[in-house]
Amino acid sequence: MPKPSHRETILTEGLRVVLERGFCGASVRDVVQAAGVPQGSFTNHFASKEAFGLEILDLYFAQVREGIQKTLRSDSLPPLDRLRAWLDLQIRFLKKAEMRNGCLIGNFSVEAADHSEAIRRRLVEIFDEIQQSIAYCLRAAVKARQLRPATNYEIWTSSSGTCGGARSCSPGASPTAAC
Repeated sequence: MPKPSHRETILTEGLRVVLERGFCGASVRDVVQAAGVPQGSFTNHFASKEAFGLEILDLYFAQVREGIQKTLRSDSLPPLDRLRAWLDLQIRFLKKAEMRNGCLIGNFSVEAADHSEAIRRRLVEIFDEIQQSIAYCLRAAVKARQLRPATNYEIWTSSSGTCGGARSCSPGASPTAAC
């Protein structure tokens, strides 16, 4: 009888640990302890901590992408309602975590992008997809005459990277405060 794979447990618990401690602050030992698996299970599934980091980043972004599809890319809603829904979703996420963990994408941008070219490239792809989705929504708002054609939405689309700043706010602070 084959041994059960611990891969999903390592990814799920590892994501939680990295959100709490940061990628650089979370050791492989911390991850396997939280997952309740032997350290060898980690090395069986991931060639390196960097490879693990890429996988949890993709796991996290899959959740973000789901939110994007339900809000910014949902053509069944008026465009500005989509944008409000996206922002409300981000605020609810931050409130749920009591502003403690910020956004894994933003956190990785600060922590890991300088140390890993592979992670940096993946982050560029992720931010590009988020920015394209915001731009898609804003173009629809212009087309629906909810925004003027002269609206400069580069400012709006560049704000998608601010989620990492939430980590610098104090725990329990309002997500809409001045951070």
